[in-house]
Amino acid sequence: MKRGSDTVRIRTFYEGEYFQQHEGTAIGNSLSPFIANIFMSKFETEVKDKFEYFPRVWFRKETATLRYIPNDSHHPFQHKMASFNFLIHRLLNFPLSKERFEHDKQLIKNIAKSNGYSVHLIDTLIRKHKFKRTLYNSTTFRRDTDNSKFASLPYEPKFTRGLYKMFKNININLVYNSKHNLQTLLGNPRQNRQ
Repeated sequence: MKRGSDTVRIRTFYEGEYFQQHEGTAIGNSLSPFIANIFMSKFETEVKDKFEYFPRVWFRKETATLRYIPNDSHHPFQHKMASFNFLIHRLLNFPLSKERFEHDKQLIKNIAKSNGYSVHLIDTLIRKHKFKRTLYNSTTFRRDTDNSKFASLPYEPKFTRGLYKMFKNININLVYNSKHNLQTLLGNPRQNRQ
């Protein structure tokens, strides 16, 4: 996995000057905890496979914030569910005691509730992840995903929901983009400096 600085350019504006961060992720950026969790999950998986003695218990910092994409935001459903799917995947695949498992599951439910989602959504996602894992472990046959096709469209809920189903029926996965971002609204910061 590449470090965040290899894939994302992070610039900070302070006292009239722009500074570029060369390592890590930006403090306060909503993606920073998500990127850190991905990195740590990959790191833990690699360490487990390389060392004879792998710790059964790791210290994991509590989630520092309960803020994720709120249910009432103007984002595609897949984007809203991405964080919950990641948290549940980690919950089910990381070795935890029964007490710690229940604690972390309750934490995920609290995150869902504080962002306007039903706590039953988390139970449903957990069942879905467990079913997928059971199915995956019960056969050696794997779905051929090399032929996946994708199409990108601007996200507009009333328009794209119907298209999603139509495209899915012909084996094309829709991914959504948005032209509504800060750079579009504010322009290129390099141009504004002059």
